[in-house]
Amino acid sequence: MPKRPKTKDIIKRLKSEGYVQKATEGSHKHFVHPDFPGKITVVVSKAEQSIGVLREIYRQAKWKWPPE
Repeated sequence: MPKRPKTKDIIKRLKSEGYVQKATEGSHKHFVHPDFPGKITVVVSKAEQSIGVLREIYRQAKWKWPPE
């Protein structure tokens, strides 16, 4: 499996694809897209997301898994 992307790179990609930060709860940032339902939660206190959280972010954003 390739190296996991950094949290800042995930946030940068979400923003480049039209997601906007809707709320912050402690170390969690919530992103929403105007054209898609639901929200994507990213834990910003960690440099890398755990595999389970990372897979969920990719699934919700409809990105190809595993990360390249």
